[in-house]
Formats: sequence, C-alpha cells, structure tokens
Amino acid sequence: MLETKMKKAVCFTCLFLWAGMSSGQNCVATIAESTPADRFILNGDEVIDTRTQLIWKRCSLGQSGNNCETGSAGTYTWQQALEAAYTDPADPGPQWRLPNLKELQSIFEQSCSDPAVNLSVFPNTVSGWYWSASGSARNGGDAWAMNFNFGTTSHLPKNRSDFHVRLVRNTYYQ
Repeated sequence: MLETKMKKAVCFTCLFLWAGMSSGQNCVATIAESTPADRFILNGDEVIDTRTQLIWKRCSLGQSGNNCETGSAGTYTWQQALEAAYTDPADPGPQWRLPNLKELQSIFEQSCSDPAVNLSVFPNTVSGWYWSASGSARNGGDAWAMNFNFGTTSHLPKNRSDFHVRLVRNTYYQ
C-alpha cells in the first residue's frame, strides 16, 4: 500500500515538473537566428521587416497593447481571415491584408519553437495555425496555413474555424 502511494506521488511530481518545463518558448542557441530583432523596426503596433519590406501587425488579430497583452488571438475560417483585412480611411498608404504563405514563412524563427517566432518582435504569438492567403492548387476547398508551434505548413480545409490571423501590408516603397 505504501509502495503504491509512493509510486503515485512520484508520478504526480514528474507530471507536475514536466508540465512546468514544457510551457513557454524553446530556443536553441546553437542554431543561428533566422529573424534577428535588428532586422525589424518597431513602430507602435506595427513592425517593418527591413529584409522583405513588409509591414506586419505586431499582434495577432484580436490582441492589442504594447506586448499584445490585451484581448486574445481570435480564431477564424479562411474566408473570415480574408475579410479581416481592412481599410483605414485615415491612412492613404497600402492596406492590411492576409499574407501569402511565402510572406508568412518569412517571419518563422528557425531556432525556436512553441512559438517559432521572434517574441521580441511579435510578442504573445500563439503556438498554433495561422492562415495564409494562398489557396491550394490541389484542392479548391483548401488553403495553406502555417503552424507557429514548429513552423510546419500544410494545406487544410478552408472551413476550419480554429486558425489565427496576422495581418501584413506592403511598405510605401513597393
């Protein structure tokens, strides 16, 4: 009886410690950063990627604040994600849109997982699937998405309603 209680206590302790260790971003220092912070210019709720010349929303759609601490990343179908792009009448420049798959992959941080993104540039990013504007050539009912847990991509059904959105726009120079 004492042995059974001891085994349960050890199992519970291991499970508790494992759960605590698995939360938060994991980065490998021996892998070169693919999205170093000095590649980006922070500008309020936007960030300019000096390599791609794209302007990104720092927060996932549904989040706001300096560190994206207000609200929560919403979830959307592909059609809802496309419609989430908006026009700001006070801003005559390029308008917000859903990024294509190549653009979304450009902010993937290869040295990190959970999430696979530079958190100093894109704080509080959800480790989950994000829609791209790229439809699938194989199946008209699918679109490409990227999972920011590990940076994997896949074409998935457009009617999935549990994917996140990060908006992008072109710079004035494009």
